[in-house]
Amino acid sequence: LMSRTGFTTYNATAMPATVRAITGVAQFNRRDTTTRYTIVGTQEKLFVAPPSGAWTTLASSLGGGVNDYWDFTVFNNELICVNGVSTPQITDGTAGGTGELTGRVWTAMTASLASTSQSSGMKGADGSLLNPGGNGNGADPSNISQEYIVSGDSWVSRSRSVVVKLFGGAFLQYGNMYVASGDNTGHSARLTTVELYQFATDTWRGATAITNARQYVEGLSINNSGNVVAGTTTNDLTGGTALNQQYDPANDSWKQ
Repeated sequence: LMSRTGFTTYNATAMPATVRAITGVAQFNRRDTTTRYTIVGTQEKLFVAPPSGAWTTLASSLGGGVNDYWDFTVFNNELICVNGVSTPQITDGTAGGTGELTGRVWTAMTASLASTSQSSGMKGADGSLLNPGGNGNGADPSNISQEYIVSGDSWVSRSRSVVVKLFGGAFLQYGNMYVASGDNTGHSARLTTVELYQFATDTWRGATAITNARQYVEGLSINNSGNVVAGTTTNDLTGGTALNQQYDPANDSWKQ
C-alpha cells in the first residue's frame, strides 16, 4: 500500500491472505479514539492497514460472491460498505463494531443543552457533538462550549474558547474542531480569528486567521481540508458573499 505524497511506502507488510481484488480504501477517525485508520476492503474482507506492521482483519466475510464489488464511504466516523447484492455493512473501526447495517436501530435522544445557546457551528466527532460559542436568549455571544455524548445521551460543559464569537464556520480535521470567523460581542464587527478545539485535551488554541471576515458562514470538511463558504460581511442579511476559502491543517494556511 502506497501513499500519494511522492509514492512513498505506506506499509511494506503484505496484507493477510485474500483471494479477491481490493475494491476500496478509506480513512477515518475511529469512533472510540482519535487515531486515524486506513481501511482496505476486498470483495470478501475488511482490513485495518496501519502505517507499519501487521494488518488487522475487521471482517472475515462481507457476504458477497466473487463478482460483488463493494463501494465504500465514510459517514459519522463509520465506514459504510455497499454493493448490489449483499446486505450493507458498517464498521466503526473495531471488529465488535463491524456488521450488517440492518442490525442498527434508531434511538430517541432526549437530553437538552446544559446552557441555552445558539451555535458557531455544531459538529460531530468520535461519537459526540460539540456546540462551540453562541449566545442565549438574544444576548451577546459567549464562549461557552458544550459537548453531547451520544452513548450516554447527555451534555457536558467543556473549556471555553478564548475568542467570543457567534455564527462562525466550524469544521473537523484530524480529530480537531476549527471555528473560523463569526460575529463578536456587541455585533459590531466580523472576525478573522480562527481557533481549534482539541477533543483529547479539552483545550483551545489559535490558528492562522482567515483573510475574509464574515458571519453566517458554513464550515465543511472535504478530504484533508476545511472549507468556509458564503456568509455575510455585515451585521444583517445584506452584504452576502459567495466566497469560499479553504484551510490546509497540515500547513496552517488559507487560500481561495
